[in-house]
Amino acid sequence: MLIEQDLTISATDEAFDFMAEEGYDPPEMGARPVRRVVQQMIEEPLSDALLMGQFEAGDHIIAELEEEDGKKNGLSCVKRSASAFSTKNKSPKQNLRRQEANNG
Repeated sequence: MLIEQDLTISATDEAFDFMAEEGYDPPEMGARPVRRVVQQMIEEPLSDALLMGQFEAGDHIIAELEEEDGKKNGLSCVKRSASAFSTKNKSPKQNLRRQEANNG
């Protein structure tokens, strides 16, 4: 669905860490708890945002950790234009570092 709309997505290291913390369950549960976290924190809010037209073709969407008063509140998906964030031949971490450098 994102490819068809010319959208790309990545997450900050902090967002990945938060999802790992929230999705951790005893090993006998397998990947199901992590899958649920991704679904609840990324897929569902992103689907709602797409339906409401918050993103346009060419946008790059970044999942970022939301914090308030030192408390982790969840994730938010924010957009960056394709011109500010090139993903050609780079890993998501390399792209995030480049984007952070561009934003000062």
